[in-house]
This record gives sequence, C-alpha cells and structure tokens, in this order.
Amino acid sequence: MNPKNALFCWSHWFTLPLRACALASMTILFGIAVLDAAPIPVNNASFEKPTLGSGGWTNNLLDPALGATDPQWTGRDGNNDGDTFVEYIGGFRSEGNQHLGMANGYFVFQNLGIPYAAKTTYKLTVAVGYRNANQSGTLSTTVIGLTALAEPPSDTNVLAGTNTNDQLAIDTLLAASSTSVDSVALNSATAGKFTDVMTQYTTGATPPAGNIVIFIGDDVNGARSHFDNVRLEAVSADNPDGDGIPSEWETGTDRGVPRNLNPGVNDGGLDFDGDTLTNFMEFQKGTHPRLADTDADGLNDNLETLTDPLNPDSDGDTLLDGAEVTAGTNPNDNDSDDDNFEDQAEKASGTNPLSAASKPSNNGDILLGVNFEGGNATSDGAQVTTQAGKFSQSNWNNAPGGSGGPLSTVNSAGAASILRMSWKTNGPAIVGAEPAAGDGNARLMHGILRPRGTAAVPGGDDIITQITVRNIAYPSYDLYVYLNAETGGQAIFTANDKTLTVSNILPYEGSFVQVPENAGEGNVIHFSNLTGPTLTITQTIESGGIAGLQIVRSTTDTDLDGMPDLWEEANGTNKNVNDAAADPDADSSTNLQEFQRLTNPRNADTDGDSLKDGVESKTGTYVSASNTGTDPLKADTDADGLLDGVEKNTGTFVSAENPGTNPNKADTDADGFNDSEEIAAASSPVNAASKPQLPAPLGYWSFNDQNPTATADLSPGGHPGMLQGGAVYVAGQSGAAGDFAIRFNGTDAAVTTGEPLLGELDQFTMSGWVNFTAAQANRTGIFGQNDVVEFAFSSSPTIQLWNPTGGAINTPSAPAGGGTWKHLAVTADGTGRRIYINGVQVATGSVGTPTAAGGSFNIGGAGIADAAGNWFNGSIDDVAIWDKSLSQTFISQLANRTIAPIPPAASGALSISSFSFNEATRQFTLNYNTTAGTRYTVQVNYPATSSVWQDVATVTATGPLTTQVTTVQAGSRVGLFRVKKL
Repeated sequence: MNPKNALFCWSHWFTLPLRACALASMTILFGIAVLDAAPIPVNNASFEKPTLGSGGWTNNLLDPALGATDPQWTGRDGNNDGDTFVEYIGGFRSEGNQHLGMANGYFVFQNLGIPYAAKTTYKLTVAVGYRNANQSGTLSTTVIGLTALAEPPSDTNVLAGTNTNDQLAIDTLLAASSTSVDSVALNSATAGKFTDVMTQYTTGATPPAGNIVIFIGDDVNGARSHFDNVRLEAVSADNPDGDGIPSEWETGTDRGVPRNLNPGVNDGGLDFDGDTLTNFMEFQKGTHPRLADTDADGLNDNLETLTDPLNPDSDGDTLLDGAEVTAGTNPNDNDSDDDNFEDQAEKASGTNPLSAASKPSNNGDILLGVNFEGGNATSDGAQVTTQAGKFSQSNWNNAPGGSGGPLSTVNSAGAASILRMSWKTNGPAIVGAEPAAGDGNARLMHGILRPRGTAAVPGGDDIITQITVRNIAYPSYDLYVYLNAETGGQAIFTANDKTLTVSNILPYEGSFVQVPENAGEGNVIHFSNLTGPTLTITQTIESGGIAGLQIVRSTTDTDLDGMPDLWEEANGTNKNVNDAAADPDADSSTNLQEFQRLTNPRNADTDGDSLKDGVESKTGTYVSASNTGTDPLKADTDADGLLDGVEKNTGTFVSAENPGTNPNKADTDADGFNDSEEIAAASSPVNAASKPQLPAPLGYWSFNDQNPTATADLSPGGHPGMLQGGAVYVAGQSGAAGDFAIRFNGTDAAVTTGEPLLGELDQFTMSGWVNFTAAQANRTGIFGQNDVVEFAFSSSPTIQLWNPTGGAINTPSAPAGGGTWKHLAVTADGTGRRIYINGVQVATGSVGTPTAAGGSFNIGGAGIADAAGNWFNGSIDDVAIWDKSLSQTFISQLANRTIAPIPPAASGALSISSFSFNEATRQFTLNYNTTAGTRYTVQVNYPATSSVWQDVATVTATGPLTTQVTTVQAGSRVGLFRVKKL
C-alpha cells in the first residue's frame, strides 16, 4: 500500500464513496501550505564536483569548472580542510551520487553573489542524512540557514565564527533564519538515508544588506553530519490582490501551460478549469488552475485525495490512476488482490487483478536476459545489442548501473514479458576496458553491480546487492547469474531460499566458467528448479559483482533427442532433427554429451585450456592425452595456476610451458608447494627434493631480545624498532621459553623504525601475530606505513588494507579477542592484493603497486592509518615484511609455525635463532636450530675470571629448535656462549 493511505480515511478502495472520502480528507490537505517558488541557482548543489567513483572521497569543495570569482562552497577554514569532505557511498545520498559530510562544530557556506530583495520569502531546503551510530554518533545536530556577506563572493570573504554555535551567537540574521534538527531522531526508523529539512526567512520593506549566503553546519553538541541536495527558492511576499496566492505563482508556467491568473485581481475563489477546486485550493495542492486533470491520469484533481494529483501512476504499476479506478483496482497498491502478481501483469495475462484465486500461469518455455550496464560517475558501462550469454540470445534487457527499476522486460524473441525487475546496490562498476561493440559476451560481463562490505555487521555501512523480479508465472525455472571481478575473491549469493557460495569469482577472460558446486569457483552460477512468482537475488561480501542474469525454462524437445529446444536454439543445433550423436565442433564429444556436461557444442575447447572437451573426462585421474580426467568447464582443474593443457603429466620438468605436472594435482610432487609456486620460485614441481626457499625479509622483529629501548631487526637490513610510550614485553605467540611479544596499551605505545621500508615497491608482504581482548577503536593501526601501506582496524569488527594506489580491502573476519593469538598477513603484486587470517585468504582487492613513497614503517601505533595516533590495545609478535609477494603456502607455513621469517639453517648446520637476557633474574635464554636425534652441548665463558669454556648442558634434540636457559654468574659483566654439535 502507498504510505500516504495512513493520512486519510480508508484502508481499502471502496470503504467510502470517492466523493465522501475526498471531503473527509479535505481539511488535512488544507492544513499543509507549500509555496511554489522561483528557484535560485546554487552552484554544486548536490556536491557532484569534483566527480568521484564509487567509494571515493575528497576534501575539495570546489567545482573545477567554475571560475575563481564564481560562487563556490567555502569551508570554515577554507578549501581542502580535513573537517569537511565530499564522498560517494552507494545508496546513501539524496540526489546524484555524492554528498557532503562534516565534523563536529564545522560549517560551510556559499555566497551566491545575489542581494536580498524586499518583501520576499526565501525557502532553504537541505537533505540531512544520518549514516549510522558508528559514523554519525547517537546525537547529530545540524543547522541550516541564511546570512549575508558583501561583494564579491570569494574564499577571502568569510564568516567570522570559529564553529557553528559561535557563528549563531554573533550572527543575528543567521539566528533568525536558521533551524536545527537532530538527524538521528529525524531518521530514527532507518539509518543510512536523507530527509529534507526546510527553513524560511521573509524580508521586510528594507532587505538585509549584502548578498544571500547559504549556511550549512554541524552543531557542537553532536557528531558527524551529512548533507545533500541544497535548494533555495524565493517567493515575493507581495500579494496586492489579497487572494492569498503569490503573484509569481499566478503568472508562472507549469507543465508547459501558463496558469494565467491575474495578480491584480482577487481570483483565488474562482475555478477556471471546472474541477471544483478554487484557484487558491489549486495553489495549496500544487495542481494547475487551468488543467482539470493536472497529471493527465484520467482523474480530475478534486478526485485525487487518496492518490497523487501530480503523478499519473501513484503505485508505479504502469496503469494510470484513472484507469485503475474505472477497473476497480487500487491505484495506491500495485497488487490489489495481494496474490504477488502486479495489477498490470494480471491485466496483460487476462486474469482478474481483484481475485487472489485468479493469477497468471504459464507452462511454456522462456529465455529472458538482463545485462547490468555498470559504469560510474566517470565511465559508462556497456549495452548488449548482439547475441550473448551461456544460453546465446539476442534482445537483452539493458539495465542502467546503480539502483533502479522497475524495468519492464522483453524475452529473447523481443516480445513483451509481464516480468518486471527492480534492483538496489552499493554502486555500479566496470571491469576492464570497454569491449568491442560486436563482442556481446564481453559487453555482458563488463558492467557489474557491486555490494559494499558484508552486510554482516549490525549498524554498519554494508550494502548488499538485491535484485527483485516479479510476475513470474512459470511453475519452475532455472536462473543463471553472471559474475565478474578484477582479481577474484569469495562471495555469497541467494536466490529465494537457496544459497550458493563462490570461493573465487574468476575474472571473465573470454569464456564462461560455471561454478560446479557450492564453494567452487567460476563466473556463472546456476540455480535450478526455482519456484514462486517473485524472485529475489542477493549478493553479500564485497568481491566482484553481478554482471547479468538469465531466467530459463526449457522443457520442449520437438525432436525427442534429449536436448531441449531452447538449448538447441541457443547452441546452433537443429531442434527438428535428432542430432544427439552429431559432433559439429569435432571435439570427440557428442551434442547430447555437451548438453549433459554443460559444454559448448560449437566450441571444441569450451574452457579455453587447449584441451578438447572430449578428452576432459572429469574423473580426476590422468590416463592419457585422450583421457585427461580434467573438468571441461574449468581451465585450471586443480587450481594450481597452470592451464590444464600445459600439464601433460610427463614427470619431467622442462619449462613453464612444459612443466610435466599432473593437471589433476595442484602439488604434483607432494612437497607442500603447488606447481605454479614452484615454477615461480625456480624449483622443480615434479621433484619433492626441490622446494622454494623463503626469501630474506626486509625487516623482522621477533621481540625476543627484550631490549627496553630498541628491539633488534633480525633481517639483513638491520632496522631496529624503537619502543615508544608504554610498550612492554610479554610472553610470545608460540608459548615457548625465550619467545616474547610486545604489549601495546592503546594509549601511547608503539614500535617505530623511522625507515620508509614499504615505499616504492612493486610487490610486498607483511606478516605478524596479534592477540587482544579489548575492542579496538576506529582506525587502530596494526602495522604499516601511513599513506603508503596501511593495515588497520577501520572499525572494531573490520580489518582494512589500504594504500593510495589500490584503495581499501575489508574483511569482516577480524580476529576475535579472548586471549587467542591470530596470524595476520597481507600480500600484493601485479595481480592484486590479499588479506590472510591464520593462513587462509579472506579478502582480495585490486592492484595496489607500485607503492607510494614516504612515511615510516611502524607497529602498533604512532601513525599507521593516520599520520599520528592509531594506538593498538593488545599484543603483537614476530612482525616481518618482504619486498616479495609470498605464496599462499609460505603464508600458511608462517601461520602454522612450520617456518619462521628467518628460516633455520640447512639440516645438519648449526645456527642460533634468537637469544635474550633478563637483567632482573640474570637468566640468559638461548634458542638454537637443531636436528632431532642429534646431541649438542652449550658452553659458557666468563672472560673476566677465566678463559676456559665450561659445559652448561648436553642434550639430545627432539625437534628443529632447542632452548637453553642459563643463570649468568653473579658479578660477571661479560659472558660468551657457544653451541657444539657432538
């Protein structure tokens, strides 16, 4: 039902006669006086300049297209101040894509360069937004109003207040013209929306001196405020004829038709258009005094007390209000009988829209495709105008990017369908360069609807993608959803009551790869046997997006060859001839086999891996070149980074193009590293004795030395970390003797290097352990380099990797507190960026290299997400960074503690991995690398008293690391320790 029903006297259309209902509601309508005013131009009224892409923001308030003397928005402290910002948050705006946000007490203004006029009412309307309790606070008081400044408008012509409240106190015009509102209370029903707030100011016979200035501010008694869609209108207060209608309105034009009232004659009580509404009533309602039916919907204006007299289709079901009244359907409800089919769909189908027992039904076939064009504020998506899709079809419905609808659709034959679709999303996006006009599949996959975050954090900014298709009259049908992403990643999709997780969205590279099962990878997902008249599709988790969809019902098989007609038509086989045994693409796979296995009968190599479909038997066992056991729908069956066609299972490594590996085994030689990792590291993927070696790190801080001022960097670079504030040593992540971590107090503790270690790198890795129980403040740093590579908590439950060349990657799987150590790692290279928790990849993002220059690598605070602050509250251990992008296997081994950032020496050789000395207890802890079953002796020498080496302990090692704790001789200032292998 239309929400305006609640204001009036009915719950169903015929509860009262139409005329009686109109009279009952008349007094309510007349209690609302809305002036029709002449708009005054406001530059950059919706903050759309400079143009931003989805998720972008800037402190720049200026429209670059305007000259320096033109009216511009000016911040309290000038342009580009950090307390005010323009941002693009999909779904959170009033008009356009962008809005203005500002911090506590801040204000902006625009000197319009237009003087005030006498006897004029100025109506200022601003959309005020409440984002959520996390960002806008639980009290967010905003102020809008008008004031004055002298010529000329410029950034130097500023207001005098130091904050919003101060300006109100010293500015009598602003105090008289302004209004304030608590946006939290205003939008208490739903966070994340904007509501119009209006204030009026009427000048006297002598107007205020100076130009009109619009003022927008955040009261000091609140938190962050958001604004959009600023409008200023002026109405002359002069009403010489005394009819209550402003002269400007009487002489104005609406819908291209002059009102033609006489501003010098009291004609407010006349009815020029014969709709029983006087001219004054028309002014109050906003209707036209010369048009009996202002919106041309078949209902005269006086009859539209329950419907909108300015909207011909009040319920948005494509049926005019007048036609619905004549037919007996409800013009305020697009489904009058509540049977889940819209009135227009029932009318088109010949069923009764007033009977829930009468509804459309169809047992035939359908093929309907929708392409989301994508695009954003700076680039356009692509329309599909040729054949495209897994079920190849023409006549695609091209839906514009961003939220939209309802969209009326046509089927694959171009015939009108009763199906209508609407959608909402965080924002549109495009993947890759603009495809050629004739490449329908590439154009289908080019534009996507992108969600935001995960939709899993209550009160967060997460925005799912949701698509709704209505009026589906088929008893069952299949759904194919097309996906695309820059670098892949996990996402979760639902279609009504069915859920499917895609472990990795494969970027479209010329072929469709159907996700074979739940938690599989690919770029097309299939939901079968869906039912019900309404289909709701959702995507959660911000990884890639939905590029399009096809609704398919295929049951007719004219030639009885086991292949439905729709499939045969889409794939170029003959639906009138039994051609099940034919093999038009000569791939040793018959048409019927291709239908059953979802491969393309016109493409000998459906997945583009250089193996014909017929040899890919999908058994998982390589037998021969004619029976490879691979999946014909997956170019890389074992997901090892090598195409199936190059993995010939010869057992002999020749090159990356002829590795001799098994296409059904990601790690052919079972040495713990997948085949492509070995090739990249110049080791053999078919020889278990040949393994990649962990590269030396740029920096490694184990914290085991317990130095109170400068903890050692154990890497070859030797960049010590300086302890700041209340940083103290505590037990380390392994729990072993001699393993120490640093406890950060969340106030002033940090470890700083003073070195820009992550600057100007083509690839990088950061790794470390964290443990905490307290909730982390927003923008709490973990480790990183401000404005270069930042790894931090963007909010308490969300970890974020950000750098200026790649933007943000978020993961909701933030490590839980409770005293549990979690291993965190991030990697980046030319293929993208990744976040790992406990060795498992949890988030991916676009390429973020090469990195910027500047800054200092810090741990736990002193500036990571910001130039200063960002104090971590908890413990951090074993932080390491590399100028290489480590493989997932190395990340997993670090998380499983099977390797350390500085790996042990080669088997049989001695090395000391770490040592520390506790001055209070005089205990010296020595960790050395050992071979299980081998005997070792630890010896000590105190040069001040003797040159003799004394045995401390002799042990037989039980593992790769042995620890010896020795109490140092009293009075000795120097002690030498050594380890001997026996």
